Amino acid sequence: MRAPSIRVVARLLGYEPADLVWDGLCPECGSDGMRVSGERWSCRKCGSGGDSLDLWAASRSVPRPTAMLEIGLRLRAGPPSGRRTA
Repeated sequence: MRAPSIRVVARLLGYEPADLVWDGLCPECGSDGMRVSGERWSCRKCGSGGDSLDLWAASRSVPRPTAMLEIGLRLRAGPPSGRRTA
């Protein structure tokens, strides 16, 4: 299974990616130093970063294999409200 897009994972985590490059709170140190560009994220304050799986793993404090499993389950479950999008 291929890792999902960082934009998909960011939305599942509650981030609101506005463009191809955007900033947010770092899941590791909590600073406002996180930058997402392309399919990678990095923190200008603590140096953490990685791909979509690393973002989920850091945000949820789980290892990468668990991150892949949790993301897969969330994507298969559909929107939290139970509504399906077309």
